[in-house]
Amino acid sequence: MYEEYNAHIPDIRAYLDRIGIAEIPEPTIENLNRLIWNHQMHIPFETIDSAVFHIPISLRIDDIFEKLIVRKRGGYCHEQNALLCQLLKDLGYDADSSFGRIIRGADYRPFATHRTIIVKDPGEDFERFVDVGMGGPLPPAAYPLADGHEETWFGTTFRIHRSEEHWWMMCTVGPDGSETRQLELCDIRQRPEEFIPANYYCSTSPEHDFTHVRIVNQRTGNGILSLMHDHLTIHKGAEKTIIDIPDEETFFRVVEEYFGMTLTAPEAASS
Repeated sequence: MYEEYNAHIPDIRAYLDRIGIAEIPEPTIENLNRLIWNHQMHIPFETIDSAVFHIPISLRIDDIFEKLIVRKRGGYCHEQNALLCQLLKDLGYDADSSFGRIIRGADYRPFATHRTIIVKDPGEDFERFVDVGMGGPLPPAAYPLADGHEETWFGTTFRIHRSEEHWWMMCTVGPDGSETRQLELCDIRQRPEEFIPANYYCSTSPEHDFTHVRIVNQRTGNGILSLMHDHLTIHKGAEKTIIDIPDEETFFRVVEEYFGMTLTAPEAASS
C-alpha cells in the first residue's frame, strides 16, 4: 500500500537535465549542494494549481515527475521536496522527509504542514536540513543541524537553534544581530504517505493561503523573482523592480516570460 508515494524517480536522466546537471552525481556533500542550488535555480515554487485552478495536488511520484519535470511546471513543498528527496535516495543519499512549520516572523507557533528533508552528511555522523520547497528565504545548500550554527549566502545570514527535543528553529539575522524566525523543522524522519493529510489541507482548504494566493518564486543567479498576488518583484542584487499584473492575460504572460511555464486552464485542469 502507498507504493506510488514511495516509487523511484521514473527517469533520473530527465530530472538532472531539467536542473542542468550533465552527469549522474556521486553522493557527496559537494554534489548535494549542487543539486539543491540547481533545483532552486530551475524549478520555481508555485501555487498555481491550488490557487488559480483549484486542483488538489497529487503526491504520487509519477504525477509530481510529470508535472515538474516533463511539463516543466513548478510546485510547492509537498511536491518539490517529495521529488528531490526521492532523487537523493535513488542517488544513494541517506535522506527522508520530515515535518516543519512556516513561521516567517509570526508571534505564534502554527501547526506543522510544511514538508522538508533531512539528509545524513555523506561520510560524517550528523544530519543536515535540505529544502527546495519553501517560497523563501531559505539556504541554497544543505544546512547542518548544529545548535547556533550560522552561515551567510548572498547577503542573507541564517542561524539555527534547537528549540526543543527534535525541533530546530531556522532564523535570518539582521545587520544588528536581531533574529527573525523563518522555519521550525523536525528531525524525526517520516514516510511519504504521512504527508497526505497536510498536503490535502494545503491544496484544498479555504483557510490556507495556497488555495487563494497565487505565488511563484524562483532563485536567479543574482537575485530572486517573486510573484505574489498582482505583482512581480525582480530582486537583482541591491536593485528591485516591480511589475504590476492587472489581469489574467498578463499573469499568464509573466509566468511564461519570467518563469518559463507555458500554462493554460485546460492543461492545468488535467494535471
